[in-house]
Amino acid sequence: MLFDFIETGRGIQILYQYAKQEILESDFFDLTAEGYQQLSEIEQTQKWYILNAEKLNQNYIEEGAYFIVNEKEKNILLRAVQFIHFTSEKLATNASFLERLLYSKHCMPDCFFSTSTKNENENCRIIQLGQSDDKN
Repeated sequence: MLFDFIETGRGIQILYQYAKQEILESDFFDLTAEGYQQLSEIEQTQKWYILNAEKLNQNYIEEGAYFIVNEKEKNILLRAVQFIHFTSEKLATNASFLERLLYSKHCMPDCFFSTSTKNENENCRIIQLGQSDDKN
């Protein structure tokens, strides 16, 4: 139960930093073969998705970059969206997702909302597609 709360909090933190609109199941697209090539062998055995770029805050994502998540992180983000809706039920029905997200902050410890660092982990990250990878 506590671990679920922490995961949901981390999902809300990622949405708080990267999302500008509500994330839906339909906003996750299968990662391309090119994207899988940028992952480690172990990561390539997992299912990965590209998050709809139109839903993301472009302040953190450069042109040509994509925010990718694995199946686990996708489920955490969708659960976080549900939590945001649950905790913001008192808001008007026409309240935007960002208003709901800000309102839900009052139900979570402040540590989940630090924007001093980018919130990436082994389950989600930003990658570049359509460019040669000469870094390795």
